[in-house]
Amino acid sequence: MLTRLKETKKQVVGASLIGLIFLAVFEWVIGTIIVWVPRINEIESIDNVLLEMKHPIDIIQSALKEPVFVSLQYVTPILYVLCVVKLYKVLTGKGKYRTDAAYGAFGTARLAYPNEVFNNRAFVKRTWNQTPQKNLENKPGLIFGLIDNKPVILHEKTKIPNRNVFIVGSPGAGKTQSYILTNIIHEKERSIVVTDPKGEIMEDTARLKMAQGYKVKVINFKNMLYSDRYNPLDYLDREIQAEQVANTVVKNSSESRNGGDPFWIKAEVALLKTLLLYVKKECPEDANMANVRKILTTHGQTREEMDAFFDELAENHPEGEDHAAYQSYLDVKMAEDKVRGSIFVSLAMTLSKFNGPDVRSFMKTSDFLLDDIGKEKMIVYCILPVADSTWEPLISTFFSQLFQRLYEVADLNFNKLPVKVNLFLDEFPNLGRIPNYEEILATCRSYGISASTIVQSLGQLIDKYNKEKAESIIGNCSLRYLLGVGDHLTANYFSKLIGQTTVETRSTSSSKSNQGGSDSTSQNYSGRSLFTADELERMDEKEGILLVSGKYPMKLNKAFQFEFFQGILTEDMQVSRFEFLRERDGLPLQEDQKLTLEDMIGFGESVEPLSLFDQITQNMEKVDRIIGDTTDIQQVLSAVDTLVTDLSNISSEDDDQNEEIEEVMSPEQQQLDEHMDQLQNQLSIAPKQEEALEAEDDGDGEVLELDQDEDEKFYDSEDLDKYLLELEEDEEETKVNI
Repeated sequence: MLTRLKETKKQVVGASLIGLIFLAVFEWVIGTIIVWVPRINEIESIDNVLLEMKHPIDIIQSALKEPVFVSLQYVTPILYVLCVVKLYKVLTGKGKYRTDAAYGAFGTARLAYPNEVFNNRAFVKRTWNQTPQKNLENKPGLIFGLIDNKPVILHEKTKIPNRNVFIVGSPGAGKTQSYILTNIIHEKERSIVVTDPKGEIMEDTARLKMAQGYKVKVINFKNMLYSDRYNPLDYLDREIQAEQVANTVVKNSSESRNGGDPFWIKAEVALLKTLLLYVKKECPEDANMANVRKILTTHGQTREEMDAFFDELAENHPEGEDHAAYQSYLDVKMAEDKVRGSIFVSLAMTLSKFNGPDVRSFMKTSDFLLDDIGKEKMIVYCILPVADSTWEPLISTFFSQLFQRLYEVADLNFNKLPVKVNLFLDEFPNLGRIPNYEEILATCRSYGISASTIVQSLGQLIDKYNKEKAESIIGNCSLRYLLGVGDHLTANYFSKLIGQTTVETRSTSSSKSNQGGSDSTSQNYSGRSLFTADELERMDEKEGILLVSGKYPMKLNKAFQFEFFQGILTEDMQVSRFEFLRERDGLPLQEDQKLTLEDMIGFGESVEPLSLFDQITQNMEKVDRIIGDTTDIQQVLSAVDTLVTDLSNISSEDDDQNEEIEEVMSPEQQQLDEHMDQLQNQLSIAPKQEEALEAEDDGDGEVLELDQDEDEKFYDSEDLDKYLLELEEDEEETKVNI
């Protein structure tokens, strides 16, 4: 006990003495400032100040004459006590541990030292954070953050296995501002594909990228009227590609509806593949999803109709039964009759979303080729609907085909893309399930493709892809960047991923005996996570942790674009996503942000004004057929309800759009009305002429007098028949032309 008291006394005395030294230095510095600030104009040279500082007692005596310094003396005892307590804890080791990864008995995890980061094998050598314009001139590469105010940039020739990045950031963690926007601004050589859930990234950077020499494209899955168009059937060059599209569309549509039953999924895939092959080969100028659905709903009312449709194809086509669509349909035909009808209905439900006028226009053709992304400098903004999975089949098809086309471009260029590509896939789970995505990540580096897979939590990825594939996706990313944690699953995962370290702790023990007692202090080693799960959940919002394959983890300050590239993205650079296409294509801007009929025609006939009337005609025929074929009142009511809905869609058309339609149609309608009036006038004269001829033939000698204009003629019976026939043909031709 006595020994313990002596040891404690030494520690207290030591802490007190060090505290006194600290207090004396503090008083000396503060006193110098207080004494010399009022006399700053008298200072002729800094040497005078330094000379007087050599006499600290004189300075403190002079400072005590100042009221400010006297007031500070009430605070100094508090500072002294805090200093002594802190020093005592350091000396005793109480409440503290010291990492000792070098000892390594329980783990060797530690944070990377700056000289290990900036070695030019993985990241660029030290480059100071400078002015925004100077920062734009940094070496090309992905910017992750700052260490000691120096940007951590993954350069093009890095020795890291691949450039794929897996990023986790809870809402508000700065994924967009500190990573996506920063790298879009900085990148000036590679093509870029970025998902943009709100459309804000496009609005902020589209003009900047145009100024940097990029072709700018917008695929707007949220509002398809304000988008470049995309038709997945434009990329069906081989039978396997039709199967891939069918597989992607059906799997992203059907699993939520029928529980993911493999039989129904495979059956739908087989039928959709059949229809895709037919449309692509037999209707090349009208090869789109709307036409695929039209064939299904037209010929798939009964199994006999569909069988007859493909039998006729085999009989009349030069390829006969070797036609790819016919061969594919034979697989569907193997299903039992009742089952086949269910397959038709199930696929019709899958394709029903592709029947709206906006999506039909969007998928009518492609305004640019996906191949060009790997051939020339281009940025593609993919605007996504928020919290809406309706278009996941189309979105996942887009990205699946994007990777396929980039791989094919690279295959034709010695396995290297002419222009390398960066993908920033924000809200990755909202893209649907991209087939074989984990395999794409494993191979894309060699082709010049890097992908940043960005999620809010690990659970999101597992829910979409399952646990095994999620781990494979993360494993194929050499860089894993934690920007913020909002759930325990993600926190625990990254805590284990960062690893265990060895820590040194101190303990004090005492013993008693008849002869006295003894105290001892010992050092012990134990293991702990370098960052525990709760420490990660409390991580500073301005910091992130970057894990690199083969490297120690790095604790970075986030490189927010509004600080690192301050002043680059100004309000003048912003452009509305509703107006950008018009600005890019040189069309006049609208006062409001609503497209009229002329706008739609200006965007490459992106809207068909009469498309709803075609659908109504089909629904009316369906009503007639159902009423004639069944007594089921529910079917009749359902069909009538569909018809009424379509009529309501037309009746609710915007008044401005109706005026535009009338403006476009009125010249042609006027021409038709004038021509029809002329025809009616001529037709009204013709019966009188015929009556006069008959009277003359009867020999009664009476000729009917007609009031005729100068240009009217009197016809005999043969000429009259020819004339009437010519009038009918002329009328039909006029209607067709109009």
